[in-house]
Amino acid sequence: MTADFSESNYWQTTTSFPPGTEGDLPAQADVIVIGAGFTGLSAARTLAKLGAKVAVLEANSIGWGASSRNGGMVLTGMKLSAEALSSRYGIEMARQMYAASLDSITAVEQIVREENIDCNFSRCGHLEVACKQSHFDGYSRSAEVIAKEFNHELRIIPRAELSGEIGSAVYFGGTLPLDAAMASPPPVTPSNATNGGILSAVDPHLLLPYTLEWNVALEQAFGNEQALTASYIGAAGRRLLQSAFLSSPNPNFGETQLLANAGTSDYDALQLQFHRRFSQGIEAFASYTWAHSIDTASAGSNFIASNILLPGISPRANRGPSDFDIRNAFSVGATYDIPSPKMGGIASTILRGWSLQNVVQARSASPVDVSDVGFFEFNSGFNADVRPDLVPRQPLYVSGPQCTQVFGALCPGGKGFNPAAFTDPPVDPVTGNPLRQGNTPRNFLRGFGAIQWDLAVHRDFPIHELVKLQIRAEFFNVLNHPNFGQPNGQYLSPAFGGPAGFGISTETLAQSLNGDNLGAGAFNPLYQIGGPRSVQLALKLMF
Repeated sequence: MTADFSESNYWQTTTSFPPGTEGDLPAQADVIVIGAGFTGLSAARTLAKLGAKVAVLEANSIGWGASSRNGGMVLTGMKLSAEALSSRYGIEMARQMYAASLDSITAVEQIVREENIDCNFSRCGHLEVACKQSHFDGYSRSAEVIAKEFNHELRIIPRAELSGEIGSAVYFGGTLPLDAAMASPPPVTPSNATNGGILSAVDPHLLLPYTLEWNVALEQAFGNEQALTASYIGAAGRRLLQSAFLSSPNPNFGETQLLANAGTSDYDALQLQFHRRFSQGIEAFASYTWAHSIDTASAGSNFIASNILLPGISPRANRGPSDFDIRNAFSVGATYDIPSPKMGGIASTILRGWSLQNVVQARSASPVDVSDVGFFEFNSGFNADVRPDLVPRQPLYVSGPQCTQVFGALCPGGKGFNPAAFTDPPVDPVTGNPLRQGNTPRNFLRGFGAIQWDLAVHRDFPIHELVKLQIRAEFFNVLNHPNFGQPNGQYLSPAFGGPAGFGISTETLAQSLNGDNLGAGAFNPLYQIGGPRSVQLALKLMF
């Protein structure tokens, strides 16, 4: 305990108490109250307001008694737990006593208001914290009893949430009383065209989505160390969630969102795996997957426009490759323990014990959805991923010199989408909205595949029987092979000032995978496939 530690509480140390009137006792009094704590003062005040002549006697300063220190009159509940209170006095008496603890707060609030006491009193609740896990468990049990038997809600605050609130991880959690105003839900302002509110609705016949999965596998061993496995995997998703979005359906609503069981998905895959167990210094694992994933929406939200439901249009109009449909994927991993050289001395000490780890990944391109961003809804008012029409006899892709001719000197990857292959669908001359969906299928085009070789070299140096030091060097994208992100699929026709960057890739695959959301949940490009060559050196002490 430091020398400047004070055993007095903060408010008592910083508050000046009014002095009492010293002198002879009054000649006459209807009631004499012994003790000028809160109980005595409250009783004296109540009697005086009823017309009685009251004298309060106190040997020390006013408010000196214990009741002036713990603030119990403005705290909910009693010192005893809800269970102990009910067990000792019976449930009915316990309810009355607990209700009295709540009434005392109202009484203090009323006195402060009536007497115009300048004390900044406010009903902000009080936080009761647990110093042990067992205390927190007891708080949780009491909160259930209080809610059920005493009709009073306590908010249970777990340790992680509490530490973020008070800036300390010492306590194991706590409880916070909720009065009627705090426990009641906030008022709901109806959505309308002026407040930007959204009316969310759910199909009254909404059912639980489900997925059926099946698979079959064959495995053939080649000796004791090698095996080949061939598998077929299938899945079908039905009654999947999909959202429709309607802008300003009438003056009473700004926007409306509907959730329904409109989505379907199907997945089929052939998987081949070869595994060589560690033998003669070599271990290898190789896999190849041919897969096809088809759906009407790859997510239930409307954050990506191609997933939006369009009532009145057949869901099959949106059926196409999934956003994550990778048709071909190959990977191989191999570990090789380099044989120690047959030499002695320091050369053997340095060169022995090294091993190599190799990982090669290759995959085909993911799909790209072509959206006609000059439009965002149909005459029905439903927001949509409006797609353009295809122009007959125009190539979908341009590459090599043709790509340079279309896009100029900037043609990353030597390939792009041909802007001349697309045009706006027919448009309503009055509203400017498209009259129908374009005939370009969803997720129709493919961008760039990816290939990358990663290499690691390491050596363990024994220091002691139970201690060793590992030196490790890791090389990502050893060949510095360029992997490009998918070309821009946002088509803008010349009528709207396009093509404005449509059809070409503007970033590496690693950069594109963070979805322009770095720092808010996305991975750093340094730790993604598809970046430039990078080297990582490490020392690891293992004991």
